[in-house]
Amino acid sequence: MARAALACGVIALVLAALRFGLRLCSRRWIVCASRPRLVTVLETTFLPNAASLHVIRVGAGYALVGSSPGHVALLADVPAQQVEAWLSGPARPSFSAAWARVARPCLRRRA
Repeated sequence: MARAALACGVIALVLAALRFGLRLCSRRWIVCASRPRLVTVLETTFLPNAASLHVIRVGAGYALVGSSPGHVALLADVPAQQVEAWLSGPARPSFSAAWARVARPCLRRRA
């Protein structure tokens, strides 16, 4: 009987801690979401050996950053005109549009 009461007490403490933690996190997310972001990752390209390239916006400027496990380096400042031209260019197809193109031949064979 004592073990069951102890188990229920531990479960109650865990649930209370989770509730408190979720409430705390949700408040922080609301505060962060209401402010404009200073740093935003616009594009990421993954490379071999766990390396990657990122185009980021920092304030009003843009930069190309390289990263690998344990290392991040600024590779170049990117002119704003190039990035804004890319952002305002034709939109890339959504996943559903790309999937429809791939699945269309398979669906025709079935019919």
